[in-house]
Amino acid sequence: MTINGTQYGSWAKVPLQDIGSESVVYSFGAGEDICYEFLLSGLCDPEIHIFDPTPRSVEHYEYCSKMFTGETNPIQDIRFGGGDLRYNNLIINSNANLSKLSFHDYGLYNENSSFKFFYPRNKDHISLSIDNLQNTNDYIDLDVKKIDTILEELGHSHIDLLKLNIEGAEVKSLLHMMKDTEIRPSYVAVKFELVRNNNSESTSLISEIKRVLLQEYEVVYTDKIENYTLKFKD
Repeated sequence: MTINGTQYGSWAKVPLQDIGSESVVYSFGAGEDICYEFLLSGLCDPEIHIFDPTPRSVEHYEYCSKMFTGETNPIQDIRFGGGDLRYNNLIINSNANLSKLSFHDYGLYNENSSFKFFYPRNKDHISLSIDNLQNTNDYIDLDVKKIDTILEELGHSHIDLLKLNIEGAEVKSLLHMMKDTEIRPSYVAVKFELVRNNNSESTSLISEIKRVLLQEYEVVYTDKIENYTLKFKD
């Protein structure tokens, strides 16, 4: 059984029987679709941490939380949930446990620093990119942290699910985790969006991280383009 949410936000295919009330979930890249995290909370009751430095993502998490508790009325916005008209109802009816949902306004990378995040060409779109996947000029400086720094700060020793949708930053972030730390999440769900940056360096980095991951992980699901869900080999 997996999450039946929006196509845009619920691409991770993690078996829900392996996620429980003692599980810890890190989800990087919220954008304006967090129905997966709300639905996962309602179904499995894990401790969920959502990370995204994008100002609109911070606002969207607040909107969803207040809509869920009835503090604000639903807004029909085609930017939410990838345009899925069910989005607001998915959040409202998710049965999420807000006491175990947390939002952090910084991103993930292979160092602790502040970086230029470049805007997409279409300003209605929310996803910003460290790797400037759309070759634009406008940017905003935002904070990022290493995975080991985050675990130490949040007081965790293990992650049951690491979900990454971070516009190209996933490769260097994962290479740091696999090469420089002993952190091995039980599941890694990742969108390899660096494939859009079609150059030799990006292609080499993607090949390297897939090789490194597959030494210790097995593929549970892939669309054979960019979406991968992997399980640690016990």
